[in-house]
Amino acid sequence: MPYATITNVTIDENRKKVILQIGNIEKSFKYQMKDCFGSPQDETLRAFFRYLKSIKKFI
Repeated sequence: MPYATITNVTIDENRKKVILQIGNIEKSFKYQMKDCFGSPQDETLRAFFRYLKSIKKFI
């Protein structure tokens, strides 16, 4: 998804939830720290959060 379409980003690490607003539509996603095989995904999530936080700078 191109970051230009995102109008707002909320990351709630306590509730393990990401909320993306695209125009007037808001979608929330829950995440886990491990994938379906039990492998840790900490670094992947940190990279994703860095990406989302970089988007917030341009909104």
